[in-house]
Amino acid sequence: MDDERAAAKRQSAGRSRQGTPAEVILDTVDGFDEETYFKFNPDVRQAVAGGAFRSGRDHFDQFGRAEGRPYKRVDPRARNRIIVTATTRAAAASKPAPCAVESVRLSSSGGIFVIGWADDTADPIASVELYFLGWSAAFDGASLARSRRMDVDSALGNVSRRHYGFWGFLFAGAALGGGPCSAVIRLRSGAETGFTITAQATTDHELRKLTLGYLATSNYYGNHEFAAIGGIENGIGGQLVALNAAVTRAMAAAPYVQRFGSGRARYRGSFVVCLYGKPEYMFLQCALFARQAGIQDYEFIYVCNSPHLGETLLREAERCTLIYGIDLTVVILAGNAGVGPANNLGARFSRSDRLLITNPDVLPRDQDWIARHSALISERSAAQTDLFSAPLFYDNGALAEAGMYFETDPIPGGGAASLLRVERYGSGAPPDTQ
Repeated sequence: MDDERAAAKRQSAGRSRQGTPAEVILDTVDGFDEETYFKFNPDVRQAVAGGAFRSGRDHFDQFGRAEGRPYKRVDPRARNRIIVTATTRAAAASKPAPCAVESVRLSSSGGIFVIGWADDTADPIASVELYFLGWSAAFDGASLARSRRMDVDSALGNVSRRHYGFWGFLFAGAALGGGPCSAVIRLRSGAETGFTITAQATTDHELRKLTLGYLATSNYYGNHEFAAIGGIENGIGGQLVALNAAVTRAMAAAPYVQRFGSGRARYRGSFVVCLYGKPEYMFLQCALFARQAGIQDYEFIYVCNSPHLGETLLREAERCTLIYGIDLTVVILAGNAGVGPANNLGARFSRSDRLLITNPDVLPRDQDWIARHSALISERSAAQTDLFSAPLFYDNGALAEAGMYFETDPIPGGGAASLLRVERYGSGAPPDTQ
């Protein structure tokens, strides 16, 4: 009997070698085998070697099981056979939606910006996770801003007017290592889709421009402003504020300051003017204010948010002092810190107890403006003059504004969220309006 079995085996082997179909065996061996997992998944071997995961089993538990990756030992004695490794029932039941993580940007102070898309109509995004060497970050699905993606709409035939695009932002406030990372889109059902992507390094300033530009130019269904504000309300807004504060501190940390004129210790008032992109306003403004009686008791402090204009402004300031007798201070920042921080910095270098915060295109209409301003301060109580503004007029005489106020627009469906607008009293009123 044993001889007959051996002969049958030799005959079967001979048929296989002669070109008959190879036998297909369904591998039902239980248990995880690390080396087999690496053999079938070379990208995992590379990720473990790079430190993104502790082991092949670590990757399998996080992603491989749901992705249906092969993980079982193959019988080394099998020859001329095709071994089909069985997948888990969970992987077959949770098919991930079409999706992608398209770009990851990292700034020098730990700003993290991620862009992608997902058809998560039936199974919403639970999280978007990034795994780098030595650190990881997870974006909660509810905190992601959603936007319309024309390319995805066209590919998927979007009839539900759904926002397939997403983007997220986090700010660590400390430098993080970049390079390749494993990105994972995890759905609420537990289905996962993984990607390998290399993060692009950038500066904090450039990342601020990128994120705010993306917010401003993204497409939406419905009201653009409401959708944009609603998208950043659940966390992105606060993270962007933190990044902006870091950028502002860096821009204003070490300004270049040069004073021109008589160099008096104290003045009756200090005009603080923020300049950005247009140095020519300085000469025109000084020329017209120089006609005011009593201007010698005031100083002008120009804060420049455009460092490439610094040399031009310093030459203009010297001319203004020589021609018009204006006392000037020029403060040059390392970059655009914004109007508010620039005004605060100007106040720091002022040599008076009264600040006149002025735009560079504001010019005196009446020749006795300085005298009227001084009289108003001396005649009224401190409560009335601690903070006030003057009316502004257009060049045709119409009223530009007689003060400003906030208008509140509730966001439909946004709960307590509202959109604040700055409005101007009397804007456009005729010249004789009182």
